[in-house]
Amino acid sequence: ITIELNRLKRLQRRGIITPTEYDQGRKAILDSEFGPSTLSSRTGGGGGTALEISEEDLPFLEGATLGPADRPYRLDKRLGAGNMGQVWRALDIKDSETLDREVWKAVKILPFTADSDPGQYKALMQEAKLAEDLRHHHIVSVFGWREDKITHMPFIVMEWLEGKDMGKVLAEEGDPGLSFERVVEILSPVVDALD
Repeated sequence: ITIELNRLKRLQRRGIITPTEYDQGRKAILDSEFGPSTLSSRTGGGGGTALEISEEDLPFLEGATLGPADRPYRLDKRLGAGNMGQVWRALDIKDSETLDREVWKAVKILPFTADSDPGQYKALMQEAKLAEDLRHHHIVSVFGWREDKITHMPFIVMEWLEGKDMGKVLAEEGDPGLSFERVVEILSPVVDALD
């Protein structure tokens, strides 16, 4: 599948096929590997072609390997999904082998490629690069971004943290609402990080 997608990419870069033909060919290759999906091309407002991908369409499964050959990640558990992609707990294979222990990271897989939505791709990659420079014990560390070798979808690699998300905290403690003291306890680290 990687060879087929790379061949298709080279054809588009050389101008032999159009971006629409590339998207259609890529969809056909991914469909043949991962089963039918609802990936669809549409014409964007600027007249170019954008790839419309919903979170259900992202062709990633538990146990799948994501990333470039020199820095692979094995997807372990999907933590959430939305319009901006999927967030997974993933095993950093290279660091795990080097350190001889499991090294977990959080990866956010973004639902577009540089070819399908160049503006959004560039903006989010710049944001990821800026986030790499933020260092504070109350801010999740961003280690950078990579691109998947098969789908060419970018993903952001972040520090893996154990704990409860706000949804669980509110479900467990939020009826009839969080106390003022609890809100201060939760928001104080946020304020400290922003200071």
